[in-house]
Amino acid sequence: MVQETVEGYAFLLENVLKLPSEVAPPKELQNFKHLRGTMEPFSKGETRSLIAMDDSFSYEIWEEEKKMHILNNKRRREEQELKDRTDQPRGTWEDVYRNAKKADRTWPFLHQNSLYRGFGLSTKGRRPGMDDVDGPSRLQLLNNPYYRDTLGEYGAFFAIANRIDSLHRNAWIGFQSWRATARKASLSDVAQTSLLDAIEKRKYGDALYFWVRMDMDPRNSMQRDFWSFCDAINAGNCKFVFSETLKRMYGLQHDLNSLPPMPEEGGTWSVMESWALPTKSFLEFMFVDSLDAQMYDEHHLSGHCYLSFSKDKHCYSRVLELLINVWAYHSARRLCM
Repeated sequence: MVQETVEGYAFLLENVLKLPSEVAPPKELQNFKHLRGTMEPFSKGETRSLIAMDDSFSYEIWEEEKKMHILNNKRRREEQELKDRTDQPRGTWEDVYRNAKKADRTWPFLHQNSLYRGFGLSTKGRRPGMDDVDGPSRLQLLNNPYYRDTLGEYGAFFAIANRIDSLHRNAWIGFQSWRATARKASLSDVAQTSLLDAIEKRKYGDALYFWVRMDMDPRNSMQRDFWSFCDAINAGNCKFVFSETLKRMYGLQHDLNSLPPMPEEGGTWSVMESWALPTKSFLEFMFVDSLDAQMYDEHHLSGHCYLSFSKDKHCYSRVLELLINVWAYHSARRLCM
């Protein structure tokens, strides 16, 4: 009877449950049938052992089913809470915004009371009473103090890009550095309205919008071009590090010039990580692994790296700050101020 119950339950699971892609598929039903045939010739002691095995196996099935039930409930809750935030190809921006605000008021899963949401690189650093994103829970790498310091704000990018659909389902996403806020370079209400209008009307397509310009940066009082500015804030080694990293990424020969060209005249570039771009593009940030591979030992063991004249646990951040300009320009996107 126990065996028939297990077989019947397994058959039911096979025909009723639709498992998520990340869940291992169940064993074939035929794998359970050999137990009944092998029990009959054995002594009572051996039979008890097999029954115990059956009990243990049934318990494992129950535990797995319970875990799946909890996982599915959580997934359904998040999907229900996010359903009003999905991209709406029809209707006015006011309709989309109204639905988003309605969802904000209704569901605790979403951030409250603001168009912006904070991000905590450390669980201990989250602001009490605020709906900040907990970075380490989304990206385990941030539990490592070395990478938390090294990546800086890029840790937030990677954590958000990891399973972004569970956090943000609008067609566009923006990011603003705490440094821009501290320097009072954040968007005004008028600027926000202009930005949303440009996005809604698709004035420039899948452009990159930014609001802190390199030529207005106090670090660039001499109005240097892109690569010269990058060198100036990275101990003169920005171009070298960029070139070596790209060679490592793409397996280029060392006698080739792998530095991406950036126009020396005309146009402006983004600094201090203050930009908005299509959400789907947000997943395209891939550079850090090759950078870290060539600098890890020196930086991790001694605290020094090519990009600083002194010990600097944040030395990657300055070159990563400018990476989005190289990526956006060479992806043929328009950069709009």
